Amino acid sequence: MRIETGTTNERLARCGIMTLALGVFAVWFTIDGWWVYPRKAVEASQAFLKLKQTPEPHPKLAYNYPKEVEARFEKGMTKADVLAELGKPLMIESPDPNAKVEHWHYVGQYGRLDLGVERTADPNVGTVATVNWEETPADYRHESVRQQKIFAVICSVLALAGLIWSIKIWRTRVVVDETGLTYNRLAIPWDAMTALDAKDYHAKGWLALIHTSGGSERSLRLDSFKIDAFDDVVDAICQRKGFVNPIPIDDLDDEQGDPEAEEPADDHEAV
Repeated sequence: MRIETGTTNERLARCGIMTLALGVFAVWFTIDGWWVYPRKAVEASQAFLKLKQTPEPHPKLAYNYPKEVEARFEKGMTKADVLAELGKPLMIESPDPNAKVEHWHYVGQYGRLDLGVERTADPNVGTVATVNWEETPADYRHESVRQQKIFAVICSVLALAGLIWSIKIWRTRVVVDETGLTYNRLAIPWDAMTALDAKDYHAKGWLALIHTSGGSERSLRLDSFKIDAFDDVVDAICQRKGFVNPIPIDDLDDEQGDPEAEEPADDHEAV
């Protein structure tokens, strides 16, 4: 006598679907957090300035919050200091040729810096008259990007754990032979089995195999959801140990059909 089985396809499918879903979400959040959201943030400035190409965010304007910009740029700064700090503006806008102030535009990762500077003949002479930091849309700000990255890390860790768990489930092996029952790495000899507790079978679908180990009584759960050939394993244990088998016997009429209904009709039956 030898029965060898693994886990159920339903269990594998559930675990596999969950792992796959976590993997998909991990990829989704990764793409959004590291590529899509940062690009959308800069594209908002591109659309406002009506630029033909998406600008590269200025490395010195990698500010996450408006207060960081306000602490660095303020009215009264000289144009020379601005040029030394940020270089030439991405775009210079002067709505009115006679205006005394022109707007210097710089693009950062999470916003657009608009400096109103004095319009002078010498580009290095003059001061900053206005400072305006326009944030990107709320969906693509620093908090949203950080959130996507956090979700990506969490889903990646869970997907990896799910993959490891799926492999462990796939490697489930239950063997019943002349030596007893082997459940993965646990081996229970026949003489160590003392009882089969079926109180939870009808409600939850599992049995508890009571056995002794190291002088103490222990219990091994035999779950119909986790063991593919569950009925055969339980039946073999019950036959060998003389335990009452709690699994109901199928109605033979349901399996074989009604014999009378299968009899051919009498060809000479009167009409």
